[in-house]
Amino acid sequence: TAEEMCHLLASKLNVRKIAFYGDSLTMSQYESFLNLMGTSFVTSSFSENPSSLPSRSSIACPTKDENASSSSSSSSITIPIFMQKDTGGSYRPQDPRTEYYFSEELRSFLRDDDRDNHHHNTNNHRNDTPPRTLAIFNMGAHYHNTTWYHQDMRILLHSLQRIGRTADLYFFRTNVPGHRHCHPLNDKFFDWDRGTRDRPYDDIEEFMAFLSSEGAIFDWEKFPMWNEYSAEWIERFNARDSPWSPWKYGERGHGDNNDNDDDDDDDYPVVHLLDVFPMTALRRDGHRAIDGDCLHYVNPGPVDWWNRLWMAYLDELSDVLEAQKVKNCVPKEYLHWK
Repeated sequence: TAEEMCHLLASKLNVRKIAFYGDSLTMSQYESFLNLMGTSFVTSSFSENPSSLPSRSSIACPTKDENASSSSSSSSITIPIFMQKDTGGSYRPQDPRTEYYFSEELRSFLRDDDRDNHHHNTNNHRNDTPPRTLAIFNMGAHYHNTTWYHQDMRILLHSLQRIGRTADLYFFRTNVPGHRHCHPLNDKFFDWDRGTRDRPYDDIEEFMAFLSSEGAIFDWEKFPMWNEYSAEWIERFNARDSPWSPWKYGERGHGDNNDNDDDDDDDYPVVHLLDVFPMTALRRDGHRAIDGDCLHYVNPGPVDWWNRLWMAYLDELSDVLEAQKVKNCVPKEYLHWK
């Protein structure tokens, strides 16, 4: 529920900002997230921005100081939400390549916070946990060239490392191809009483056969390859497996000339993989379909389950982080004895 999502984000994980950065499918995930939170928690209305400028919203989640008396009133934490489309890849295979980089707006959003003051926040019942930024990234739908995807994936990871925020929660969402001949292709002649009657594919083998035969027109058959490569490099990144840096390949990201070029292992965040491919690849139903859009889904629809999977992952992660904190703590009696 929206209440459980708010409690998970604001109280259990101490999330104070949320960022979405990717293509139009990431925009769909952003819209779905706001829809799932609902009007009871969304405090600023969503309006799609057709330009490259970011869209901003916010949610208000109730919190309560665990150290306060039961009679004390709860407060509310406002969590700003940032969404911006990236500029990497190319819309069509024949189009020129556009540069992938973290925009200045994104970099500023990821870096600016009240981390230095969180110990002085009396309403923060988890004073031992710094304020976290939760961010989800994606690339792939606008890529047709393997070399370009490989280069830009490494730039994404290295850009996260250079932000220098090790406590934040970063996710990369895998890519899901579209399904040609989805319905309804024409809203004027479609039998809305009967509905689409589109059945999901029986198994992944049937879907992969479709990709090899009909997905090539949009390069959708490359999406599983993008996912495998992303998972491999995220694993190497998290393992500090060097050399992986795009700088070593001469792939310097936009706007990074003013950053410190020292790569300190202590500054590496952890990047989590949100793999929505298995749960969505068979879903050829639910696409926007009108005007031939068989890549994007309608909201509400299958994209809602991307966010539900994300929240389930975060719920499990919160338990892991709490267990690590207990494992690493030192009793005060021991410190006094020392």
